[in-house]
Amino acid sequence: MKHDQLRYTLPYRASSPWKWMVAPLGVIFPAFGIGIALTSSDVASIAIGVVVTLVGIFALLSVLRRGVVLNKAGLTTHNILFNTRKATWSEIEGFELTDGSSILPISTVVPAILIREEKEPLLLSPISYYSLRKGVVPHRVQKVREIIEAHKANRTP
Repeated sequence: MKHDQLRYTLPYRASSPWKWMVAPLGVIFPAFGIGIALTSSDVASIAIGVVVTLVGIFALLSVLRRGVVLNKAGLTTHNILFNTRKATWSEIEGFELTDGSSILPISTVVPAILIREEKEPLLLSPISYYSLRKGVVPHRVQKVREIIEAHKANRTP
């Protein structure tokens, strides 16, 4: 990818399609919680309804925000629980695929970026994926890799 082409690909937002499995909970929980709160007369049931509503709203907001954003300044990863990490293009040294842990009997692949002067890579867990076949990389992960490698190739010392 040439530098001129790169300009037109940014900003790029990558996220996992699996995040949409949580989105319905962000709608169902508040509906259920409001129903509990409105039909109850005792304080404990109302409190439970409010808590269930807040959990659903939090889940929905977290899902909508979760992802990896590449722009002119660098890379920003928005993880669950509103944890955000940023790296400028000058800090990014490379891209790699790491093995992640999973409760499923298939392997989890977690993309990561290598950051200058940091021992541990920055895991891009919002775009991690399950892999049944070695070497198969989803388009969203491949595009993040290409953008990072293009920036690395165009970097001036």
